[in-house]
Amino acid sequence: MVVRSKTLLLAACAAALLGLPPSAGAAPSRPSGLAVTAVAGGHARLVWSPGSDGGAQTAGYRVYRNGRPYKRVRGRALRVRVGRTRVYRVAASNSRGHVGPRSNPVKVVRGHRPPRAPARVRAAKVGQSRVRLAWRPGRARGGRIAGYRIFRNGLLVRQVRGRRGSDRNLAAGTSYRFRVAAVDTQGYQSGSARLAVSTDMPGATRGRAHAFLLATTDESFHDLQRHYRQIGTVYPTYYECRASDGAISGRDDPLITSWSRLRGIRVLPRFDCQRPGTLHAILTDAGLREATISALVALASKHGYDGINIDFENGDASDRAALTEFVSRLATRLHAAGKRLAVEVSAKYEHTTSGRSGFYDYEALGAVADTVFVMNWGWHWSTSAPGAPDDMEMCRKVADYVAAMPTKARFVLGTHLYGMDWPNGGGPAHRAGALEYADVNALTERYRLAPALDGLSDAWTLRYVDPAGTPHEVWYPDATTIARRVRLARDRGLGVGFWRLGREDQRMWDDPQIAPGT
Repeated sequence: MVVRSKTLLLAACAAALLGLPPSAGAAPSRPSGLAVTAVAGGHARLVWSPGSDGGAQTAGYRVYRNGRPYKRVRGRALRVRVGRTRVYRVAASNSRGHVGPRSNPVKVVRGHRPPRAPARVRAAKVGQSRVRLAWRPGRARGGRIAGYRIFRNGLLVRQVRGRRGSDRNLAAGTSYRFRVAAVDTQGYQSGSARLAVSTDMPGATRGRAHAFLLATTDESFHDLQRHYRQIGTVYPTYYECRASDGAISGRDDPLITSWSRLRGIRVLPRFDCQRPGTLHAILTDAGLREATISALVALASKHGYDGINIDFENGDASDRAALTEFVSRLATRLHAAGKRLAVEVSAKYEHTTSGRSGFYDYEALGAVADTVFVMNWGWHWSTSAPGAPDDMEMCRKVADYVAAMPTKARFVLGTHLYGMDWPNGGGPAHRAGALEYADVNALTERYRLAPALDGLSDAWTLRYVDPAGTPHEVWYPDATTIARRVRLARDRGLGVGFWRLGREDQRMWDDPQIAPGT
C-alpha cells in the first residue's frame, strides 16, 4: 500500500484498528481528466474519470462551483447550465464520508465550443502488452488544442500533445476498446474517434519443469514471468487447511492463474495441510474427507485450474493407507472432470512404513496420482544441527529409489532453491531461518565472507558472527549444485521440479538441462 501523506497514514491505521477495509479510513484518490463536452441548448456536460485506484472504494462525487460545494452525483458526468463564466472541480467521496483531493479546474464559458474530434484513429503498433495509436488531428473552435486524451474501456489512460500515444502494461491476448478525444486550453473536450484492438497472444511455454510459486510475494510471480518458457506446471500456494475445522481457506489470484494458463502453463494450486491433528481428521473422518474432496474439485472447476496439488506433511505413518485412499478418491473425481492431481511426498530411499516418510506409499500414490513430487531435501531442517538440507549422497540414494518405481514417469524429483541460517549451533532452541540466494549474497558482502563448497554434501557453506556476537552457520545451493541435482533426475528419466520461484541464483536458468523443450 502506498500512503501519500501523514494524514492518510493515520486514517489507514485507524481503519486497521477498527477492523475496517484498508481503504475505508482513507480518502479516495483525485479524479482525472475533468472536461467540458456536449455544449448545446444553453447546457454543457462535465465528464471525468476515477483516480489512480480505479475508484474501487468511491461511493460518489462532489462537484464544486467557484470553490463552493455545488452538487453530489453517483456517476461520472453532470449537466450544467451555460451562463456566467464558472469554474468547476470534482472530488471523490467514499461511503464513510471521506472526500479526496479536487480535480483539475475547468471553466464553463458562454459561447465557447469543444474542438472537433480527431479522425481515423488506428493501431500503429500492437504487441503483447502495449498498443501504440495514431490519429488525424482535431480542430479547435476557440483557443487552441492542448492535447489528446486516450481512453481505454471508457477510462482515461493519459493525455499526450502530439498525434500518437501508447498504452502499456496490457494483458496479452485481450480485446480493448480505445477512443481518442481532443482537449483545448479551456478544458473543453471533443467527441471521440474509436477503435477496438486485441493485443497479441504470448508465446506458449515449451518448458517441462514443475515449480512452486508463493502467491504471497510479487517476486515469485516476477520470477515466473522471466523464466516461464522453461516451466510446464506451476503450483501456486493458494490454499491451506483451517486448524479449527479442516475447512479450506485461501483464495485464487486471477492474475497469476490467467497469466499462466494463457501461456500454456498448467496451473495446479497447492492445498497445504501440515497440522497433524487437522490432517488426521481430513483423512479419517468420512464426512470431512468427502467435503474436502468436493470442495477441491469445485475450486478446480470454478477457477479453470488444470488440477489440484496436495501437500500433506507431518502425517502419522498410521494414516498411510488413509492418505492413499484420499488421493485415490480425489484423483477419480478430478479425472472425471478432466483435471489432474499432483501430490507431494517426503524424501526416502527405501521402503519404510514408519517415521516421517512412512506416511507415504510411493508405489500406491504413483498408481493413482498424475504427478508425485518428491521433496528431495530435509536431511537437515530448521531445528536440527546445521548441515546441507539436500546432502548429495542422500539425494542420489533417493533418486535411485524413485527410479525403481513401476510408474517412474509420473515422479518429479524436486530440488530446493533456498538456504538456511542456523544461529548458535542450531537445534530446537536456535531455529534456522530460510535464506534466498540474494540474501546470502548480501551476507557475504556485508561481512566480507568467503563461502566454501563442502565436497561431501555438495553444498556451499559459510560462517559469520552478527553484531550481537551470535555465531551463525549457513548452508545453501547455487546454480552449479542445483544443476547436479537436476542431472540426478534427468539421468534416471524423472521429472524436474523446484521449490520455489523467487530470488534464487538466476544462473540456474542457463542450464541446458532445463532449456525449453527438454
